[in-house]
Amino acid sequence: PISSYSWSQLSSLCSIDNFVVESIDGEVSSESGWEVTGVHMITPFLSVQIDTSSSSSSDSSFKIESEAEMSGRNVEAAVIRTNQSVFVDSGSLETSTQDFLLCHLLGVLLHFLFAGSQSDQIKRQGAPKVDRGSDPSGDQVVQFNEPAIKKQSFDCSRSDQQSSSCNDVINVRHDSYQIVGDADFSQSISIAGHGNAPNHSSDSSGSQGSTNLALLKELGYPTSLSELIRNLVECGLGVFRPDDSYPSLDVAINDMQLLLQKPNLFLSSDPPSAVNAFMASGKLYGRSNEITSLTNVYCRVASSGISEAVFVGGFSGCGKTRLVQSVFESIKNAGGYAVTRKFDEMKSSSPLTVVLSALNQLCILVGQNSSERCLMEIYEKLTRAIGLKNVAFLTRILPNAIDLLPSHVTLPHSNSQAGINVNSLCFIIQHLMRVLSSPSRTVLLFLDDLQWADSMSLKLVQCVLSDVRSFNCLLFVGGFRENEVEQGHVLLDFFDSLSTFEVASTMINLNGISASDVNAMISDTLGVFPRLCEGLSDVVFRKTNGNPFFMLEFLRSLITHHLVEYSLRNKCWEWNVDKISSENITDNVLYLLTRKMIVLSESNQTALKVASCFGSIISIDIVRTLSSTTQYSSLQKMLDETAVTEGFMDRDEVRYRFVHDNVREAAYGLIVDKEQYHFDLGMALHCNGGDIFASANQINRGHLSLLQNDPRRISIVNLNYVASMQSLDCSDFTAAYSYLNSADLLLPNDSWTTHYDLTLKCYIQLAKAAYSCGRVDRAQQICEEIIECGKCLEDTLEAYSLLVSMICLARKDLLLAFKTCLKVLNLLGEQIPDDVADINSTVMKAKMLFQKRSNEDLLAIAVEQTSRNISIMEFFSQLVTVAIIVKPRRICQYYVARWASFCLTHRVSCKYTPGEFCGYRSLCFLA
Repeated sequence: PISSYSWSQLSSLCSIDNFVVESIDGEVSSESGWEVTGVHMITPFLSVQIDTSSSSSSDSSFKIESEAEMSGRNVEAAVIRTNQSVFVDSGSLETSTQDFLLCHLLGVLLHFLFAGSQSDQIKRQGAPKVDRGSDPSGDQVVQFNEPAIKKQSFDCSRSDQQSSSCNDVINVRHDSYQIVGDADFSQSISIAGHGNAPNHSSDSSGSQGSTNLALLKELGYPTSLSELIRNLVECGLGVFRPDDSYPSLDVAINDMQLLLQKPNLFLSSDPPSAVNAFMASGKLYGRSNEITSLTNVYCRVASSGISEAVFVGGFSGCGKTRLVQSVFESIKNAGGYAVTRKFDEMKSSSPLTVVLSALNQLCILVGQNSSERCLMEIYEKLTRAIGLKNVAFLTRILPNAIDLLPSHVTLPHSNSQAGINVNSLCFIIQHLMRVLSSPSRTVLLFLDDLQWADSMSLKLVQCVLSDVRSFNCLLFVGGFRENEVEQGHVLLDFFDSLSTFEVASTMINLNGISASDVNAMISDTLGVFPRLCEGLSDVVFRKTNGNPFFMLEFLRSLITHHLVEYSLRNKCWEWNVDKISSENITDNVLYLLTRKMIVLSESNQTALKVASCFGSIISIDIVRTLSSTTQYSSLQKMLDETAVTEGFMDRDEVRYRFVHDNVREAAYGLIVDKEQYHFDLGMALHCNGGDIFASANQINRGHLSLLQNDPRRISIVNLNYVASMQSLDCSDFTAAYSYLNSADLLLPNDSWTTHYDLTLKCYIQLAKAAYSCGRVDRAQQICEEIIECGKCLEDTLEAYSLLVSMICLARKDLLLAFKTCLKVLNLLGEQIPDDVADINSTVMKAKMLFQKRSNEDLLAIAVEQTSRNISIMEFFSQLVTVAIIVKPRRICQYYVARWASFCLTHRVSCKYTPGEFCGYRSLCFLA
């Protein structure tokens, strides 16, 4: 035990003579302490090497108020020790005891390094010199010379004889370092070695000079640094060591590394502000294996050029989004592109927009990082693959695709109603990705919250992933909530389809992080060493099961309710684990968030509820429109003053965004009558000229039954029709179908009589949208109603055409499709008999018409045509297509010849004309 050693041995150990200070030039300046490069204890050998090159770290918040020139700086120190005994003649000292003593002595050393120039009790009078030389082997050695002037340990106001004896040691009492003189030394050692507490009284020993050293916290040093040194010094108390004292020097070194590596967390001058900043940073913990898996898949795609998929599943708040975003910077540095979007529960009527928006963002990134020569190559490849007209269409559904084209390129006009369906869209996007992605330009497409995706969006992704191998280079990453994907969900069908097309897929399942990761997370959050917050971390881990988002919200709740609070008096975070454990605190994160919201004022709650109705994001324009109304006049002010400042939302120049889906869900849960709330919001937007889509979405989510006897009913039908047409312009068939279906629900029962034109145009577009979405039965039903209720043939032609197309596509009852085409052509004035007899004369007539016209004449056929002539060409095209299947070849020649004769006689030039020429060439010309 330590008490067995003589006073002379311990006195020499703690004497200033046993320390040597190393500086850059062999001198220690009294002006600054940062020229010191090392401090060495001679016996036992303990060395602290200081790296002065680290002394200007820009991200450090280490600040000493009394020395402004040292603010924002830190130094890197390496502690070196040997296995030699403390004393040559004390080989019986146990390893653990030696560790405690070394920790204690290091604490003494560090205290003097930081507080020596600050304390009135310590006077720096000089320092030993250090000479550098070489031994015969050439290795550099450090030689310690006898200092010219000794540094005196303490000035205890004693007699000269007592002051010169160097017989003082440090005795720790809670937060103060007390000097004990000769008379109390034996008792002090007894405390360290045997636990017999000294009985201090106001006797002569106390009056002989017992005094307190200055606390580092009182000198302006950060709490973590002060606590580290205090816990080191406390290691000299033997069996009376507090629980916070260090068990070994290695643990102390780990804590010192944290001070060096994370000065903004552990050396902050404003810990509460640092906590808020860290909570908002969203740092990832405990996901190194998952990050490695994701990175490996990306590298595999980049090297092989074969697209793959990665799916990240887990409960809400487990860090799916953060995990994927953590690799974005590496992808950017590797020359790849990463784009991300998320599906929204509140915008489920238009999910295809999410995929197109992500591809639109990709066009921006590629365009910004490509030279004019590269853009020309992209344009040429796209034109060869899909044609100039489809390139023009591409710029309509992806406006930023114009950035992919050279500046001198002019595109033809693209007709928004050109008959593009989902299959055509998949074809165009598939070829776009072939051009934009390559092993040198690998693309990561991350779509989050796939549990709210629709089948059409997933089909578009599947078409790109299942493209011919090595034709594109895409890594698709999808995040989803496992607990919200049940049997029969479209996402499960998506998994099966990728397997069918042999697309390699990797599944990453995220559970809660481990207890050690929770401890590290709380340590960084509070700026408290991990060993000191283990008790708090255990409670948080048990309550949250390691869910990162829940954990931070739980910690926020503890701080809000003062179960964890920052003490200004002690300058540290304080908590009582037993009290926290005994509290009836919920283990439901939504309840925690709701409890935090309900204490807000009514206007603040209204702001959160309004924002939650629009999904995870609400645009500034919508906020401003609503703020212009009487009902929601304080909306923008409340969002800025409360929602953002309280950490529920953040904002940029164009939008407000909930920081997490759980926050939005908690705010949405505050609404009692959700349908009425949505309806009121939608009507407020609609009546004040708000965004068409936002107005229609809110009204459609509300009580449509409220409009049954409302004069504004027809106005809302028109609103949905306009929204559907704009959706069709962007090929968002799912959204268009949703808007038109809502319009149909609002139309009166006698709408074919009272609102014929509005009903007709809504039903025609509804049939097209239903057909494009794969709802064939619904589309057929609507077409039949249009044919039945239409006032004239022209009003029903589109319904007839769509009905024939659906029958042909389904390959069901093709004879019915053939008869329908004959019926329509007869109604249009082209009398075609059921029993064809004069086939030869009809074919010869067509041949003579072709012989009279040169190639120049055929090319000069007028483009402008009547709608009736174009309709006849369309139904001839459909008739021939069906006849080839259900009629003999000889009969088909008659129909083709009639088609050619009509085209040449009336000089019709439309999109069906090339088909007519090809049909005549194959069936009649060579006959």
